[in-house]
Amino acid sequence: MTNADEANNASAVGGPSSPIVLTLLQDNTLFAKLSKCHFGVPSIDYFGHIISAVSVAADPTKIQTIDDWPLPTSFMTLHAFLGLTGYYHHFVHHYATLVELLNASY
Repeated sequence: MTNADEANNASAVGGPSSPIVLTLLQDNTLFAKLSKCHFGVPSIDYFGHIISAVSVAADPTKIQTIDDWPLPTSFMTLHAFLGLTGYYHHFVHHYATLVELLNASY
């Protein structure tokens, strides 16, 4: 497959940035596994985040898990809860301050 063929094929299925990405992969002798590639989709689920062209958001199912988590009754259960919520710390304003208050209560 030539660069032109690859670029034409990519733009048909993946939008305007696909030829650039595929060219960079080819120029650097890198490979992409087709089964892991998503072309022409409005968003993807990636490690608990929903990534679109305009935003990165927490996966709603993970947020529901946090909402459904039972109230911590010991330091160990608090630690487990904070392990889950810590992954999404960048979505919570003043997360470190809130966690400090929770840790102080145990």
